[in-house]
Amino acid sequence: MAQQTDTGAGPSAQESGSAGAQRSGSGGTGEAAVFSRFTRTECGDLGLSIDRTGQWHYQNSPIRRIELVKLFASVLSRDEDGQHWMTTPIEHGTVRVEDVAFIGVGIETEGVGPQRVVRIRTNLDDVVTLGPEASLRVVEADADGNPALYAPVRKGLEARLNRAVAYDLMVLALDADDPRPQGMAADTIGFWSSGHYFSLGTAVDGMDGEG
Repeated sequence: MAQQTDTGAGPSAQESGSAGAQRSGSGGTGEAAVFSRFTRTECGDLGLSIDRTGQWHYQNSPIRRIELVKLFASVLSRDEDGQHWMTTPIEHGTVRVEDVAFIGVGIETEGVGPQRVVRIRTNLDDVVTLGPEASLRVVEADADGNPALYAPVRKGLEARLNRAVAYDLMVLALDADDPRPQGMAADTIGFWSSGHYFSLGTAVDGMDGEG
């Protein structure tokens, strides 16, 4: 990855005053002015990757420091073509992702029926509240040939729910016996969260519906 060396040198009082006057006249902010001092480097492949288990690597070596992984993830995004990008004020480059950037590892629920709220916690401690703006994506067969559930996290990024969380949602759908929206088949398996009904399929075909 490109490196930025900080010499510790700062602008003189006169330069600062001039810069401040220019910012005032242009309506800019101090933060934007600081960022404008750097030229963002297009780095191409940054040598970073995320494997199917959610483990980050740099040049094929696992990154063990969770704080560093969280920092990298905070500036990660995915475009409409499925390409993952890391963008900072000084560099912009691609990150190779085997499946998705996050793994859903925990679930919390509160309330019942249409008033229920379901939250998914990722391996990097992001919390996603399922609802109209955060709907599940159901895949009949993933890379391993198994059905899978995905939840949106941010900036086009998704979390694949691990098997335990997926099973917890299926058990919730079966045990809750929530009222189904009007017009939905009586054998539909699903649950409510944040006023939105999530269908996980039917009692016959299992998880093949859409959230």
